[in-house]
Amino acid sequence: MMQESMIHSFVIRYQTTQYKGQSLVKVRVTNVFKDDDTYFESLEDAYLYMKRIVQKHIE
Repeated sequence: MMQESMIHSFVIRYQTTQYKGQSLVKVRVTNVFKDDDTYFESLEDAYLYMKRIVQKHIE
């Protein structure tokens, strides 16, 4: 019996900007199949978001 596979695709856009002398980070994660954008202030938070989505389908 063949097990169904699940594919997750994300596009990550990372941008740094300056605001009042401080460096700010913007991270946009696009879930390709849902055509849904989610925004974060760190790569770590973006990674945890993607990890949660993938783990939902593994368990």
